[in-house]
Amino acid sequence: MGTILKTEAATMQFGGLTAVDHVDMEIQAGEVHALLGPNGAGKTTLFNMISGIYTPTSGKVIFQGNDISKKRSFEVAALGIGRTFQNILLFDDLSACDNVMIGRHLKTKQPLVESIFCTPRIRREEKNARQRSLELLDYVNLGADAEKKAGSLPYGKKRLLEIARALALEPSMLLLDEPAAGMNPSESVELMEIIRKIRDDGVTVLIVEHNMRVAMGISDVVTVLNHGQKIAEGVPEVVQHDPAVIEAYLGKGGAAQ
Repeated sequence: MGTILKTEAATMQFGGLTAVDHVDMEIQAGEVHALLGPNGAGKTTLFNMISGIYTPTSGKVIFQGNDISKKRSFEVAALGIGRTFQNILLFDDLSACDNVMIGRHLKTKQPLVESIFCTPRIRREEKNARQRSLELLDYVNLGADAEKKAGSLPYGKKRLLEIARALALEPSMLLLDEPAAGMNPSESVELMEIIRKIRDDGVTVLIVEHNMRVAMGISDVVTVLNHGQKIAEGVPEVVQHDPAVIEAYLGKGGAAQ
């Protein structure tokens, strides 16, 4: 299907610290691509470079053939890259459905005057946005929780709600930053099934994940960072036995688990 996103010598420096160091990565459309590495490897920094939170110190981020290195996060989102975050960011006092509807704001066109007077077109857009939001909640197995306040949901469901909100943008690529963090084993299995479904429905997924069972279980390709540099890339079965990867996670003399 071709390359959907690539980084070319992507580098991010904070003062004298190089968090990401000349990383080349290429992601094919329609795959689940995992970005792995020990704590401090630069994974989330690279995520933030791709999603427009950080502007690379040098190098490029190319999405669907366009250089997005200097675009801001809302511009990147409008181009079709949705994401979740390590720390759950929901509107706790709003319903699950309302949280997802907020995620559709870039897909709606609501001129100020029409919004003030709540014209028929605005009412139709609101109705369509709500219907689509309910469909997305069903998609991530949260249909029964649509009217519950987001803050009242269990932790695992909050993670799924974030994914539904990111999907409300109708992205062609979805970035998931540690989606299994804090989940119990059964919740992790459910998450894996949902990520596979997202991929099978044509959305490319880039995932940062510390849960190796989840990462290796759903990924088509794995890229491993250590100290900001790429040390390995390939299919999970090969990468998990790479000596450089084993050393990065377990130290010299370690063995892959």
